[in-house]
Amino acid sequence: MKCSVKTILLIDDDSDEHQLFTDALGKYNSTITCLTAYSCSEGYYLAQEKKPDVIFLDVNLPGTHGLACLRKIKKTHSLQNTPIYIYSAGAVTNKDIITALEEGAKKWLKKPYSLEDYDKMFATQIN
Repeated sequence: MKCSVKTILLIDDDSDEHQLFTDALGKYNSTITCLTAYSCSEGYYLAQEKKPDVIFLDVNLPGTHGLACLRKIKKTHSLQNTPIYIYSAGAVTNKDIITALEEGAKKWLKKPYSLEDYDKMFATQIN
C-alpha cells in the first residue's frame, strides 16, 4: 500500500487509546511511524522536534485543552501546514467543531471503537 504519510503524532491522555491507535496503525500500514504524547506540552515538543506528517489531537486533554493546543501548533511556522485531525469520544458541541475548523483543524473525527473503524479512518484520512 503506497502512502505518503511517514510519521503520525497522536496527542491523547488515554493510554488505552495509545495502544489501540498504534496497534491499528501498525496493522493498517507498518511503515508509518507513530509518535505518542499524553499532553499538549509533550505533543507540541514532539511536533517541533520530529515534524510529523499528520497529527491526531484529542480535544479533551487535561491542562491545555485540545483547541488551545491546536492554536499553539498552528501558530508555529514550521507546523502551520501539518494536517491536524481533532477527535473525541465524548459529546461535543457544534460550536467546538466550528471553532476547531476555523482554527485550522483539517477535520473533526469521532474516535473509532474497533480496529475496523480505525482502518476506515486511516484509509480516508491519511492516504
